[in-house]
Amino acid sequence: MAYCCVPLCKSDEKKKPAGLSFHELPAGADARVRWLAAIRRDKWWPNTTSSYTKVCSRHFKEEDFIESKRRRLNNGTVPSIFEEYPPHLQPKSTPARNTASIDKRTIDKYKMELKKLHEDTPVADVSNIKERAKEKERAALFLIDQIENFKMKRPSWSEETTRRCVVLRRLSTRAYEHIRGEMLLKLPCRMTLSNYLGTTSGETGLSKLSEARLRVEAESLTVPQSRICSLIVDETKIREKLQYNKQQDCFVGHADVSLEQHGGDLTLANSLLCFLITGLSTSYRIPVAYYFIMGLTGPQLHKLLIFVLE
Repeated sequence: MAYCCVPLCKSDEKKKPAGLSFHELPAGADARVRWLAAIRRDKWWPNTTSSYTKVCSRHFKEEDFIESKRRRLNNGTVPSIFEEYPPHLQPKSTPARNTASIDKRTIDKYKMELKKLHEDTPVADVSNIKERAKEKERAALFLIDQIENFKMKRPSWSEETTRRCVVLRRLSTRAYEHIRGEMLLKLPCRMTLSNYLGTTSGETGLSKLSEARLRVEAESLTVPQSRICSLIVDETKIREKLQYNKQQDCFVGHADVSLEQHGGDLTLANSLLCFLITGLSTSYRIPVAYYFIMGLTGPQLHKLLIFVLE
């Protein structure tokens, strides 16, 4: 527990009142000698390795402090207030300083105030956000998109923001459109998200679109631990039905893998087998492949699983 090393002062950190702060003796030899000369504690030299010997703020003037997030002293400040000392130990009044010295201190004080004002302005906050955006921090990238597109009639979105908005709209279309409609946030429209996703060929298995998506996701996961994931296999029952896909000019609904084929005829699928990866340390789920199936043996499932893993 730190205490005030000034004689007759009983301040300590355990019982300190509001507004009281403690300050370590300077590390520099010259400054430390000036502090010790002002304190006037006979036959005493502070331990340089101890962090408990400090001087409380009661022994400094208000102009000696720099008010910021953490209260600090101006450079060259020396304790000068010792109310408990008897008159013969009180510091002697110094002669008036020359005008040049007063002007220099005034200028330095104004410089510190200007610096503090600059740090507290929104410009400094935006600069900080831009620096964090360069480091690919997701929240910073999203905020930069919000600022840059706020007044634009044709906004331009970063890939990170577009990808996140695809997921957000998938979670709740009504909530997403409400946020856009009320202008709570500037978000990409449905057409922008559709253009980003592109058109799917409807092919089953491990498609080229899935491979491209996996590559993009892998590049965005810069931390090695975030790439650790597990492969989940999920089977969903579907109705046996053959349907014509006008876009691809083909019929869909036949089983890609089935327990047996009857005389070479195609079998209608009654289940959909999906493979997706999910992050163990990071929250993400990415579809990998899917197959229409009609019954599956253990060896067939094992062979299919090995193929997807490879």
